[in-house]
Amino acid sequence: MADLRIEVLTSTSCPHCPSAVRATRKLLEDYPELEGRVRWGEVSTNTPDGRRKVRRYQVRSVPTIILINRLGQTGILAAAPTQKKYLEAVYEMLGDAVPPQKRKQSDSGGFLSRFFGR
Repeated sequence: MADLRIEVLTSTSCPHCPSAVRATRKLLEDYPELEGRVRWGEVSTNTPDGRRKVRRYQVRSVPTIILINRLGQTGILAAAPTQKKYLEAVYEMLGDAVPPQKRKQSDSGGFLSRFFGR
């Protein structure tokens, strides 16, 4: 059993939902140490399971990322988060601190800061 379950709530008509799915895939690709500790899935709000989750977690918009840890604690991220924010939320829900070397890797900034080297 994984230490953390991530559910990405999406809708087929949402133009922003694919970016939340990509953010989740990228996070787990970029941080392989999370493999085995984190399990994730996409849940369409157009399905009965998706509608139940919308009611249960009082979701108001999609995409919404729901993080559920082994203790049953829940964290919710609205929209597609930055990699830094997502990584911090995942580690917080795991009950760990982001390792210093991983923090620097996720602090790469946005496109302009990478482009101008700041």
